[in-house]
Amino acid sequence: MTSLAAGSLRLAAVRRHIALSDFPRGRAGCRSRRRWPRAHPSLVARTIDKIKELKDQYQLTVLMAEQNFTQAIRIADRGYVIVHGRIAFAGESAEALNNNDLIREFYLGV
Repeated sequence: MTSLAAGSLRLAAVRRHIALSDFPRGRAGCRSRRRWPRAHPSLVARTIDKIKELKDQYQLTVLMAEQNFTQAIRIADRGYVIVHGRIAFAGESAEALNNNDLIREFYLGV
């Protein structure tokens, strides 16, 4: 019998917690013209909440690539805007991300 390192045990606990969460499931047989249908906004919000809860509880580092800026900023400690494979902006805090003209123009349409 082998033992897992502390990091592996935490990862296993996080995976188990996510697997056992009672997230709403999509309707069986639901078809969409999109190849990757969008998740319902409440599911996205609940998923972000769960990621934040697990991040705080287990003191995890989370790397997330997310198009929904409004949801992503809720758990971000820092963020990067990548344009054509290059970092166009690096924000070292949620406040810096919220107050950036590039982000406002491209992601928030302001």
